[in-house]
Amino acid sequence: MLEITNMILFSVFLLLIFITNGYTFALDCCNTIQSNKSCRHACEKLSSSENAFEKELDQIKHILDTTSHCPADQIEYWKCINSSLSVTSSVTIWSGRPCCDLAVSRHCSETCRQAQSAEELETACHRSTETNLYECIEKQKVGEKCCASVVEYTCRLVCQGTFLIQTLTRQEQRQILKRQCGTAARPIMQCASEHVRSMRNRNPEDSLHCCEKATDPACRNTCIHELKTGKDNDEVVVDKLIKNCGDPLPTIPMWACFLDQPQQKKPNLDPRKIGDGACLQCCAKAVNDRCHTLCVQTCSDYNNYWKEFREKCQDFSNQVSRMEVPMLTCVAEVEEPCKFGCDGLDYCTNFNNRPVELFRSCNKRADEAAKLDVQSWKKGYIELPHLKIPVKDIEECDPEMWKAIACALQIKPCHKKPTPLSLCREDCKKILEECVDRTRLAATQTVDVLCNALSPVDNVGSCISVKKFLTPSPYEFLKHEVTNPCKDNPCEERICWINRRKCRHNCQPYVCHNGCPMGDVTNVMVPRNAYVRIPEFQEDKKNEVCQAYRVCRCGKHNSLENCKLIPCLKKKNCEFSVPGQGRVVKAEVGDYLKCGKHGSHFRLDCKDCVCHSGESICTKHKCPPDKLSIWSGLPCDCSRHYSPRCGRNGKTYPNQCIATRCGSQKEVSYGTCSIKITTTDKCNHHHHDPVCDTKGEEFTNPCLLLAHNRKLAYRGHCIKHCSTSSTVCGHNGETYPSECAALADRTTVDYVGPCRIIGHFSGNISTSGCANIQCSNSIPKHCRPITPPGGCCPICAAELRALYSQPLADVAAQAMNSEPLTVHSILDILSHHLSVAECDVFGYLSVEGDLVILITTVTASPTVLQIQACIKEAERIEYLVQTDSPTLMSYVALTPLLLAPIRTPVMAQLGAAGANLPSLSLITILFIYSILRTHTWM
Repeated sequence: MLEITNMILFSVFLLLIFITNGYTFALDCCNTIQSNKSCRHACEKLSSSENAFEKELDQIKHILDTTSHCPADQIEYWKCINSSLSVTSSVTIWSGRPCCDLAVSRHCSETCRQAQSAEELETACHRSTETNLYECIEKQKVGEKCCASVVEYTCRLVCQGTFLIQTLTRQEQRQILKRQCGTAARPIMQCASEHVRSMRNRNPEDSLHCCEKATDPACRNTCIHELKTGKDNDEVVVDKLIKNCGDPLPTIPMWACFLDQPQQKKPNLDPRKIGDGACLQCCAKAVNDRCHTLCVQTCSDYNNYWKEFREKCQDFSNQVSRMEVPMLTCVAEVEEPCKFGCDGLDYCTNFNNRPVELFRSCNKRADEAAKLDVQSWKKGYIELPHLKIPVKDIEECDPEMWKAIACALQIKPCHKKPTPLSLCREDCKKILEECVDRTRLAATQTVDVLCNALSPVDNVGSCISVKKFLTPSPYEFLKHEVTNPCKDNPCEERICWINRRKCRHNCQPYVCHNGCPMGDVTNVMVPRNAYVRIPEFQEDKKNEVCQAYRVCRCGKHNSLENCKLIPCLKKKNCEFSVPGQGRVVKAEVGDYLKCGKHGSHFRLDCKDCVCHSGESICTKHKCPPDKLSIWSGLPCDCSRHYSPRCGRNGKTYPNQCIATRCGSQKEVSYGTCSIKITTTDKCNHHHHDPVCDTKGEEFTNPCLLLAHNRKLAYRGHCIKHCSTSSTVCGHNGETYPSECAALADRTTVDYVGPCRIIGHFSGNISTSGCANIQCSNSIPKHCRPITPPGGCCPICAAELRALYSQPLADVAAQAMNSEPLTVHSILDILSHHLSVAECDVFGYLSVEGDLVILITTVTASPTVLQIQACIKEAERIEYLVQTDSPTLMSYVALTPLLLAPIRTPVMAQLGAAGANLPSLSLITILFIYSILRTHTWM
């Protein structure tokens, strides 16, 4: 008896030691937490929880509980957790090991804890008595599959944990994964959805008999009700059934009935068969047919194809992958877009405080990864997938330069041209000349040879020198001037837009809107009611002659619906004819791609052009004659007589000649279009047509304004920092009752008073009538402004002169159920894509037929830094249009835009301010290599 008692006491002693050590480990982990009181409190609560370390499922639950307070950037804390808790080692052996806590039989429990797979349980654990165990294992299998693509271990642990805790809802799971796994969360949730997808894509009423198998009356009643009434969105039906009936496991009779039923085929236009729309647009850029097919398959079924896609098309040790830079750059843009500003880094501190520069991956994970890279390089080699460069001791040979390169590799600054992450040749030669170990170089390796591979010959703006990251940012005390309210998306699963309206009371600097994800691979979302364009590929094959598309609408259930095919886009090449010279096949190439091919950009004379479907579309301005710096003629050789006419397109033209010859308006009426605006007797209080009253208060529409006995000041949202006192002429040639009215119509002010003359065109300065105009625009100091086409007065703004295709505009309007495709609607979408609150988008249709887009500050007294931020915003928009990026071109309304050449004011330099745009690091190869290491998609 004494012996038995001693054995019991010894067992209790060992258990106490285990539990005590668990508490010690957890408390040690809490001590690693820096400057996050909420995280530390959650950690200490975990440590003091009763039985917190007794069961592995409890450990996982507590780990998941801390994710809401301890984000992934608490790297040391998560490292400690990974190395301290027993469950972290258990799941590395078998991810289903924590399920053993649910075993009823002692023999089953012991067998389970020794097993390395579910198959080893069959003899000791009977399914009839171990229901909870097998339900847990079934979920674990789903988790194992869905989390397999996760590279980062902490994310994988949390990922698998979300599948093991049965009380976790799908919404809670989604939120945890988004916090802990970042961009990897979406494909994980896509995989989880596949588990219940066999229930979808059929008539719900065909499954009513399955409801009768539910043992719980409330579940059964919910099932019958939802299947009868939820036909429009069966994904919502599934979610409601999971909420009321539990997770869809094959061991539960009702779910087994659903899962065993054969699926009915649906038409090809079923939106859930589309795949990821943004991702598919990148596939259209593929060069190699095999990579194109794998890309399409990955975008449609991520979990089954991502590994092969990565091996065949993203491994830069083979020539095929090196040809796919446009496609891979596109994917990087939609998966990890460039964002303004960088702060909060502990290692790469010289990257902090840079509010007008853009980065793809400014976070503490990248900061830690850069530190690990430098530690690895100290071993004497810079190792790349297909290249190994011997170097001297980098602690002695320019260590700050190597640190800057490692940080740039991980944090990924963005640059102006669309080529990805290349080290500037000057930097490459400098660092290798000084630090390469020539005694270990291969006979064929020289610094020049290495830099040929690492740094292509630099075109202006195609690389970023890391030299500016050798010193701290000059903006530490100025960064408050530029704000980015939506940077970390405070709206979580919804779309964040900057709130630029005048507020009645204290309000948030952002507004959250419901929207639809374009798919599960990328993070692109579009707002509700938006129309999007998605490529259509027949049997995953690339059509070299014609690209098919479908258009879908973001519906009220936050999913793409009502999809329909639109006319095929022909990829016809262009032929050029120059008067007196006959046909030519070459034009001035400059910084553009060679001309002639569909989609290529080029210059003819002084004009920017793009080849689209066999048509050469160029800017409309007249080129000055040779040897003359100033051109005195007006568009279409019309006179300078000012007698405004309103075209049927709603555009005011300076005179009849310009309206009919340049604007192609066969029917015009006398006077400006603004005086033609009429009101209707019909009054719908729910119609959205915002107006601002004379007290600066906004109403949803004129009806509500009149119902409150208010007077109309101007149409549109109420605008801050503007005047309502004087009539003004906009740069669009339209007269407005006030500056606020012009800005509300997204038009910048030219001068005070009604429009009365014709302004500058194509360098025409000396002979215009602007000499009698007094310009009152306040130009910030150190800014050499620009004068928009047709205007008299300059403005400190960046100008994009967008080329567009009229046939595409007609197709877009038809695809959007004949909704008008207006300049205002295009500018609104572009405005929502700006990140800086101090900038906004304005514009107009010029008399020459170009879409003029102006991006400028909206603050009362703009600073130099704010103006520079607006210039960077314009460069970013130019890049997205030029590269046909899904970020913009997912919107049907923007698809007619083909090219947007930029013109910017000249600014005084404040140090190394935001040199460039979309993407940097050591080299093109390092760029892909870094994404392979840190992303599941790339």
